[in-house]
This record gives sequence, structure tokens and C-alpha cells, in this order.
Amino acid sequence: MMKMLFGSLVLLVGQMDAAYQGTLSTGLAGTSQVDGNIFEIRTKDYPVTIERMDIHMKETATVLPIAVWYRPGEANPLYDESYVNAIDANMIGNGMNVLTSLPAFPTPIVLPARTTYTFYVSTSKNGEEALYYGMGSELGKAYVSDDFLEIGEGYAMRYSFSSPAFPRQWNGVIHYTTTGPPPTTGSPTQKPTALSTSPPSSVTQTAAPTSQTPPPSSKPTLAPSSNPTRAPTASPTKTPSPTAAGTNAPTTPPAPSLSPTTRMPLDLRSMTVSPTISPTDKPTDVPTSAPPTTSSSTSPSISPTASALPTVMPTKDSSGRKWAIDCLIYLLAVVAPFLV
Repeated sequence: MMKMLFGSLVLLVGQMDAAYQGTLSTGLAGTSQVDGNIFEIRTKDYPVTIERMDIHMKETATVLPIAVWYRPGEANPLYDESYVNAIDANMIGNGMNVLTSLPAFPTPIVLPARTTYTFYVSTSKNGEEALYYGMGSELGKAYVSDDFLEIGEGYAMRYSFSSPAFPRQWNGVIHYTTTGPPPTTGSPTQKPTALSTSPPSSVTQTAAPTSQTPPPSSKPTLAPSSNPTRAPTASPTKTPSPTAAGTNAPTTPPAPSLSPTTRMPLDLRSMTVSPTISPTDKPTDVPTSAPPTTSSSTSPSISPTASALPTVMPTKDSSGRKWAIDCLIYLLAVVAPFLV
């Protein structure tokens, strides 16, 4: 605990000692041109060091001399020996709506906290009118500011310190550093420390520590859809139907082949010319496939002799033998083409 507290204090002290780098821009809305501008820079609760400036300078084909002077106190268009030269530089202007960056000041300008300094930025040649500026509303009024600086309206002048016009707004950017805390942002720049800034309002002690919460599932359940699928219908949208209606006759009527097959079917090769079993002497009562004739059968040529018992079979031309012979003839007619 003490180690964490000590680390937090060291971090806080380090932040206080570290220099914050910032910029303050006026924008580039000015369209009027002049040799130079006088304006005020005012600090707030912390000292500020001015490192360099960007200016709004017309486009030039050749270099022009640019100078920056400063002095403590409010803006004054009259020359004062208290002005100090910060830099002299030969610059080529980038044109309207584009910044032209001056070199860093050889000696940065330190402005104490809650003080006002006057700056004079101008070409070092009368009549060049190289700087763009905007119209103001009140001399000394702050027209841009941040947590550490504000820039006040001043004068537009010909070089050097002549023909002042006011109130006017200088166009450019101030690059500075400060030892003050960084400005407040919408989100913290660093994660909060593990230490609590204030104790909880109430604490309830338990006899035993609470159980550890289970780790999160590697496969969480899916969130329900905001647009669930539609419920199934009670009946299908379409009644199933066959692809084609049945026909009363086959598509191709059966027909005999043009020529008989050259080989006898396997199931007929084992057939013999004569049946293996002789037809029975007594035909069954079942009629043949052919319809019976209307006339009676031919009477036997020889009537049976009177005897106590009838003979087993007629001696000649019985109806049973005739049926067997007819079957044999039919069978031979069917099998004969396959025996060739």
C-alpha cells in the first residue's frame, strides 16, 4: 500500500515539473493586408514560454525580411525603447489561408503568470503589406484564448510604428510551453490509480469472504434477435402435386420384336421334347383355358365290356389322353424355334 502511494506521489510531482507544449491559433480569416501588427498576449495562472510563431503572409516570389519585437505592458503604437528584438528572418510567404512558419526564437520569451506583453510582428520594409489581418471590435479585447494564454486586439501599422489603425486582429499561431498542468480533456489522459480517493459510504463485514465469481463463459449465449423470424404457417403455401398426371395406357404399347432372339432363354434350355412325367389318366375337373364346345365329345370306338369293375383307363382315344397330346404339341411348338 505504501509503495503504491509513494508511486502516485512521484507521478504527480513529475507531472507538475514536466513542461506542457501548446499552441494558440487565431485562425486565418483576415483578408486585409498591412506591413505589421501590434497585439497583446496575456498569461493566466502559470508562466508561459513563447518558443516561436506562424504568420499569415502573402505569397512572395522572393524573400522578405520579417521581424518580431516584444516588451512588457499593454499595446502602444508609439515606439518605445523597451521593445526587444526577438528575431529577424528572411521569409518566402505561402499565401492566403496557408501558414508561414517563422524559425524558433534564438532565446525563448518567458512571460510570468498573470502578466501582459505586447508583440509587434512586421516586415522590415515599408510598403510591402505582406501580412493578412482581420477587423476587430474593441481595442485590447481577447478574441482567442485557452487555459494558459489569451490574445487581445491591437493595431495594424505601416513600417515602422506609423499610421496605426485599430482595433485590428493579428492572424497567426503562438507555439509555447508551460509548467502548468495540462488542460482538462473530455477523457482522462491516464488510467486512475488503484487507490480509492475516498472511503466507501458504508461497509458491511461478513463472517467469511464471499465466494469468487465464476469466470466469464468462453461461449456466451447469443443475444436474442431484434427481428425474430416469422412463426410457421398452419398450412403449407402450396399443395404438393405430381409432376404429371397418370395415363390410362402406357406411353409405348408392347409389341413383338422384329426377329426372335438368337439364343434360347436360360430357363428353357433345360426343357425336354417330352415331359418327364406322363399326363394323368384322369384329367382334373378344371376346364382348359379354351372354352368348352357345345357338342359332346366323341364316343369311344369300343364300348367297355360289362364287368363288375370299370377299367382303369379307356382303351382308345380317351379325353384325358387327347388333352395330354394337345399340351405336348403346344409345348413343342413353343420350344421348337429355340432348338434350331
